[in-house]
Amino acid sequence: MEDRDKISELSGEIRRVIEGVAIPEDISEEITSYLSRLGEQNAYAVRSSATAEDLPTASFAGQQDTYLNIIGKEAILKHISKCWASLFTERAVTYRLQNGFDHRKVYLAVVVQKMVFPQAAGIMFTADPVTSNRKVLSIDAGFGLGEALVSGLVNADIYKVGNGKVIDKQLATKKLAIYALKDGGTKEQEIAPEQQNRQALSDERILSLTLLGRKIEEHFGCPQDIEWCLADDRFYIVQSRPITTLYPIPEANDQENHVYVSVGHQQMIDLIRNFAGYREYPKYGMINRYFVYKQALLKEAEQLVQAGVICEKEDIYYLTF
Repeated sequence: MEDRDKISELSGEIRRVIEGVAIPEDISEEITSYLSRLGEQNAYAVRSSATAEDLPTASFAGQQDTYLNIIGKEAILKHISKCWASLFTERAVTYRLQNGFDHRKVYLAVVVQKMVFPQAAGIMFTADPVTSNRKVLSIDAGFGLGEALVSGLVNADIYKVGNGKVIDKQLATKKLAIYALKDGGTKEQEIAPEQQNRQALSDERILSLTLLGRKIEEHFGCPQDIEWCLADDRFYIVQSRPITTLYPIPEANDQENHVYVSVGHQQMIDLIRNFAGYREYPKYGMINRYFVYKQALLKEAEQLVQAGVICEKEDIYYLTF
């Protein structure tokens, strides 16, 4: 773990080997067959999905690569290989070493989805990720593609819904958005000043999305962390997974009221939040996801590097407690 240069060198070599190996013919043909049915010239999102994501004691989500607005069979096959290779980024390898995970027992699938080109997108938690209140639903929303929120490029509106009503709204100044380019790829774009402080979602749409979230939660049987898009007045769900940071509620065999107190469980991030001095949202138990003060956090991280607590300032993204 002390030889970071060696880790960087070996992980880079592994990625180059994986990207240089041709996708097996049978897999390539099957992918091409599905693309032909869906439309080869349509735009697609090529997304990584690792088996070790969102574990109760570790958070791998966000360490592997995802590519948006990829057009053409060859480009899609190329980016599938790049996703496979991203299982061995320096950060992912270092994180597994730090947490004692066997590299040979972590696998990665690639999901290819037809692109949605939204006017708004974001994340929905069917239980409040900050308070763990299962009866309050929380929505983060911004303009354009959700990548702007995920990368920490922009602040998100935050809406809270309880008992079928919008009970709280925190409107952010949304200066930038990410939009798809016609010929593939994405670009950052400034939002007009008069639109920056508008709600990304109307109250009516907030409540419509809430109903959809509750149906998904009911289907899976547990609180969900859902990625959504709004395009042409229609909501699209692009991903749903269990929320792993909630305090588990013990089963009770009586009808009495109970109070449970969570103290110091593994993925809570109070220590870093207090150190940084800013509010942060504990999606994945990782600092960099949906952290609207990313630059401020990195500035504080430099002090940890100087103090010898971490080796590189980016390591602060992968601390868990």
